[in-house]
Formats: sequence, structure tokens, C-alpha cells
Amino acid sequence: MPELTIDELASRTGEPVAQLRDWLSLGLLGAHPAERFEPSDVARVRVIQFLRDHRVDLAVVAEAVKDGSGLAPVP
Repeated sequence: MPELTIDELASRTGEPVAQLRDWLSLGLLGAHPAERFEPSDVARVRVIQFLRDHRVDLAVVAEAVKDGSGLAPVP
């Protein structure tokens, strides 16, 4: 499957581009140069949405991702 643009990722997940960029800045999403995403990033966004919807502090999740103790790659 080909890489996705941030607009395509937003379309597939229902998240606004601005929100995806916020998550990028937190380190919750990784992107290739020029904001290109893998199809598996759709599943990652779904996990982030689930956590947010269940009132998990995403800044804490971002810290866990940065130190290597959180969010493993989504198959």
C-alpha cells in the first residue's frame, strides 16, 4: 500500500489535520519527510483516539513513547 499524505490520514481517521500535527509535535505519530505516513498509522491514530476518548493524558503517553516504554508499532 502506498504512503498517505496528512490530508489522506485525516480523511481516513476523521481527525482534523491540525490535531494530527499536534500529535506529530508530541511525538505520538512519526512521519517520513513531507508528512508522509504509512497505512499502519491509521491504526496508530485509532489507538490515540481511543486513549484520548478514555481521558488518558496524551502528554504522558508521549513521554512514554519518547523514553521507549510506550506504544509499540501497530502491525
